[in-house]
Amino acid sequence: MLENSILRKIKIKNCEEKDYSFVYRLTKRNMEGYVRKFWGGWNPAMFKKNFKIQNIKIIEYKKKKIGFYDIERKDGYLYVHNVQITISFQGKGIGNYIMSLIEKKASKLHLPEIKLSVFKSNPAKEFYLFLGYEILEDKDHSVLMKKTL
Repeated sequence: MLENSILRKIKIKNCEEKDYSFVYRLTKRNMEGYVRKFWGGWNPAMFKKNFKIQNIKIIEYKKKKIGFYDIERKDGYLYVHNVQITISFQGKGIGNYIMSLIEKKASKLHLPEIKLSVFKSNPAKEFYLFLGYEILEDKDHSVLMKKTL
């Protein structure tokens, strides 16, 4: 199975300053359409302001960056700010694998919940529902979701 052969070669690394351009470009490539549609336009300064290197992990396959995730410990839960995978690696089980790593991290920190927000029209919403997340709050163009561990 292709997915398993890929997952065995996935490495997770701490984000470094040199990774900023990769994280920026991938987020812009994957999310700019939603941002323009719902918030009016892409804002590089806002992205830079919200870039918290200590919360970001880089996903590598055969020493090539293929994605990242951005999580933060909050009061009583783990918040997923972002999970981005390059288009050529989407649909291969990596998102599922990353979300399982995030769940393990929350458990290790003794945090009973994971929360995240997703645009309503983003197919990722259905992915999170499939993984057992429930809609906690319906916002204007997005939903706040949670999973109790």
